[in-house]
Amino acid sequence: MKYKVEYLNRHNYCKLEENKFFINQLNIKKIILSAIIHLKEVSMAKFFLMGNFTEKAFAGFLKDPGSDRSEAARKCSESVGAEMKSYTYLRGPYDFMVETHGTFEQMAAIKMATEGSGALKNIAICEETPLNEIANHATKVSSGYKVPGQ
Repeated sequence: MKYKVEYLNRHNYCKLEENKFFINQLNIKKIILSAIIHLKEVSMAKFFLMGNFTEKAFAGFLKDPGSDRSEAARKCSESVGAEMKSYTYLRGPYDFMVETHGTFEQMAAIKMATEGSGALKNIAICEETPLNEIANHATKVSSGYKVPGQ
């Protein structure tokens, strides 16, 4: 198996070729940091968090009808390294929806902290999925899958 990966900038030179690893100007910290940043960018997914306000939250709205919950949601997202894209109030089974880009762990932390505050409840964490890609994989699975007894 032949591997070829190159990382170049004016401070570092790193080359991996056929299982040989060379580093000039030993600057491993920058190489690792660059790899971590790249992985972080790749692993950011789109999530939709939908939830309900509690009686405690509604009492707060009565005290301060101009309360900006989108700013509170933005701060929650930023505190864990996620990025809030939009915040919308809803009419229906949920009171609000937040679109945020991040990881599932970040979304779970937001849910835990905000529901733990007593102001929110029933937060559903929904992740965007590539349905066509899933369907392509499903056709491969279904072609070889046998129902029990067949």
